[in-house]
Amino acid sequence: MENNIKIIELLVAEKPMFHLRSATQDMPNVEDFLFKKGSTNTSGFSRTSYAIEEDVLNYISSIVKPESVTIETGGGYSTIVFASKSRKHICVNPDTTANELVKNWLLSKGFSCDNLYFIEESSDRGLANLELADQIDVGLIDGSHSFPFPIIDWHFIDGFLGIGSKLLIDDTQMNSVRIIRDFLLLEKSYKEVDVIGRCAVFEKVKEKRTMGWLTQERIMGRDNQPKEINKKNIFLLLDQESKQHSNHLRKFLGNSLKKILPTSLYQSLQKYYRAL
Repeated sequence: MENNIKIIELLVAEKPMFHLRSATQDMPNVEDFLFKKGSTNTSGFSRTSYAIEEDVLNYISSIVKPESVTIETGGGYSTIVFASKSRKHICVNPDTTANELVKNWLLSKGFSCDNLYFIEESSDRGLANLELADQIDVGLIDGSHSFPFPIIDWHFIDGFLGIGSKLLIDDTQMNSVRIIRDFLLLEKSYKEVDVIGRCAVFEKVKEKRTMGWLTQERIMGRDNQPKEINKKNIFLLLDQESKQHSNHLRKFLGNSLKKILPTSLYQSLQKYYRAL
């Protein structure tokens, strides 16, 4: 554990730059570049560090055991922590230069890389072709954040997880990633066990997924619609949809409510609705 604490401290202090710098003239879109080309040497481009949060690194360190088998999409500081702790770590990252930089950094600090395996393909191809005899104990989704890659990553990694396995989903502030968290909060084969900044942590509690498409349509397509979609009450009709209804209808409905309800109740309901 002391070695692992030291390695996180070294990462924070040295800030090695493993990632391709995006939004430059030569590299306007890293993800488009990498995931079109697949396995790619990127040594001719400038680099930076899009590092995962230190608290997440410490969390990974706390849950990965010497006998653990782990996997991640994307690579960087998390790869180093995983590799320094686990029996076997699989990193799915098409950037061969980044992978070599990670490996060399580990070796320079006296760590072996015999347990570190790189799948140097985009995750949709690499995970689809991956065959594992081992169960994955800890998985991290932190590769391409472009839709639909996070969902694809989860779909394949889910098949390698067993009961009790942990799944970390980073950058849930992005819609393309948050959709997985929103789904897993409803899917009874998972339970959320922690939230670390922008990273959600789930534990797999059932072997098979419980929600088929009909259940998903019922729960996700109706019951959990944004509140605005379900606010089709009479005051919404009178206030927000006035342009879509005739003056005659609005006056008729308004007058009808005033006749049916006591004035104080009618006014209170109006105030309540407009405060929502």
